Amino acid sequence: MDNDFEVRKFSFTIQNINLFKRYNFARPLHLNHLNKLKKSTIKDNFIIGNAIIVNQIDDFFYIINGGHRIEIYKQLLTSLIIDKIISVLIIYKGLSEEQIKEKMKIMGLTDKNQDLDSLLEVYKENIFLWRNLDNLQIPINIKKRKKFFKFRDILYILQVKNSPKMNYGKSTENTLDFALETNKEDLEFLKEFLDFFINKFGEFSSENKLWSSYFIIPFSSVYGRNKIEVIDNDRIYNLFKDRKIDELLDYKQGTREASQRMRDRILQILNITEKKEENES
Repeated sequence: MDNDFEVRKFSFTIQNINLFKRYNFARPLHLNHLNKLKKSTIKDNFIIGNAIIVNQIDDFFYIINGGHRIEIYKQLLTSLIIDKIISVLIIYKGLSEEQIKEKMKIMGLTDKNQDLDSLLEVYKENIFLWRNLDNLQIPINIKKRKKFFKFRDILYILQVKNSPKMNYGKSTENTLDFALETNKEDLEFLKEFLDFFINKFGEFSSENKLWSSYFIIPFSSVYGRNKIEVIDNDRIYNLFKDRKIDELLDYKQGTREASQRMRDRILQILNITEKKEENES
């Protein structure tokens, strides 16, 4: 590597750990690797292991190599297991994205896209909703399984529940942050919404087409913004037999666009006209 870097012994604390940021093109965090690193030797608050390599921009340190170790440090510090961790930083300053990617490539850290399911697997024990899945009446899994409803669709249901547009899943990092911020109020909405959905459209199964994310996510948006009109709507059973909905369920291209068309069709069938808000474009 080039010699344009500084080597520094660094004390990680709860006050400075959030100065360390991940690149959105960094390789995903993996649970097995995190568990292995948790067994690393800690002696006098010093982590025995490789140096962490970062790119400093202003007051922030963007991680080139060491993302798993930084995550371990965050977990240890925020859980108050330890109040200080000393490690070694190799600090570059002001490198471009192209330079960062080249260094990652040299070190075998390929610039893979973030995988939301992998990140949810890593963080799931810190997600309020995941810890309270027993309160929901459907089987849920992080990874896609035929007999399970996907956890990311639960998150997307919540992301659109007050929105007229299908703007869910903007980025992996945004969705992960959203997952970590979910709370009791979100759980109560989910329980209420899923109870209503099961009552009107049947139990969850992979054969029940209305449990498709292309229907349930836009429907949750309509329900969240028009709850009274939906609950007492005699037209709701028309959703079962609408040819346009069948076509949209079969189409499944361009998640956001297809979901927005589905949402518009649901509103049309239920004869609901939404009021425009000042901040709606």
